[in-house]
Amino acid sequence: MLKPFSVLFLLLMLLAVIATASTCFAKEKDTIRVTFLSPNPPSVGFWMHYNKTMQAAANNLNIELTILHAESLDRFAYLNSLEAVNVNDTDYVVALMRHNIAQKLVEKFESSPVKLFASNVDVPEKDKKDIGLPRQRYKNWIGHTMPDDYHAGYLLAEQLIQNTNVNTMRSVVAVSGSRDSSVSFLRNLGLRDYIDNQMGTKLEQVVHTDWRYETALQKGRMLFNRYNDAKIIWCASDEIARAVLDTLSGYEGINDYHIGGIDWSVSAINSWGQSGYVTSVGGHFLEAGIVLALTRDFHDGYDFAEQLGTQMRLRMAPLSEQNLPLVRDLILNENWHKLDFSKVSQSFGGDRQLLSQDYQAVLKTVYVKNDD
Repeated sequence: MLKPFSVLFLLLMLLAVIATASTCFAKEKDTIRVTFLSPNPPSVGFWMHYNKTMQAAANNLNIELTILHAESLDRFAYLNSLEAVNVNDTDYVVALMRHNIAQKLVEKFESSPVKLFASNVDVPEKDKKDIGLPRQRYKNWIGHTMPDDYHAGYLLAEQLIQNTNVNTMRSVVAVSGSRDSSVSFLRNLGLRDYIDNQMGTKLEQVVHTDWRYETALQKGRMLFNRYNDAKIIWCASDEIARAVLDTLSGYEGINDYHIGGIDWSVSAINSWGQSGYVTSVGGHFLEAGIVLALTRDFHDGYDFAEQLGTQMRLRMAPLSEQNLPLVRDLILNENWHKLDFSKVSQSFGGDRQLLSQDYQAVLKTVYVKNDD
């Protein structure tokens, strides 16, 4: 039987262990400051969803998030945002490797205490040789995540072609994004590769836009005046698809077309089931939360590079009858607070291995259906 002195000693030891553990835990989960350089004003479709996802993740992961919005899509406006970053006011920066900016981006933070996490777009081809991979030439560039845009373009083409039931030559036209965008390039490449392997299918023309609705309207009219028999319309984004649908409404007799886009936007969800509309490929707005989960892990000493590498490319998925209820509830009902990215953070005991799969698997994991 323990004497009172022994019992007191054990209690004191137990309290000391609990206090030490609590201190370590508090230290491990200290607030970190992250600045995201958004390429668009806050009201723009896809990026609005990206920003809301990132804010939800910041709330999950004890991150103080600042979003700096570029005034326009112009790369010079993005460069202005980059130059506005004060390296003394943030711990991490999340930014896009945009055309003619990538080199400036990695160099800005290399001699500072700030770590850089690149997201959403690949390094422009002309910069790859000089920049290399994260942590090679530039040690403060700790990681890079991006959607598999090649697969997205391929998958959208597959969905469109497989939903046509014609036996004659299938003519395809495509309305893509900007010419200097690696996203456009990769999505276009996926489209071309799929069609090259399809007998009886011809890609008539790919036209480029600046991703804006107004430009897509103009390019859509040009295409339909030139190829009025083309019934399959591949669009590099849902915003472009919305413009093309509005263009089609002005042409009498064109009612047997098949159209789809990329982004899982509000317009795409609302178009689901309508005549002529096939699908939207998306889910990549979830990357915003993935980046913060990986940043949280890195900060707390759980380096993702050991398990996942420093560069990750995740695949998108098409809207379908199976995933539409969940996607609709999240986006149309603005239920961003139901996203819990601690479930994919090793620092919080989550399963980070899911991040080697695809956005749909991540969504099923981080989406908490019940508010309680």
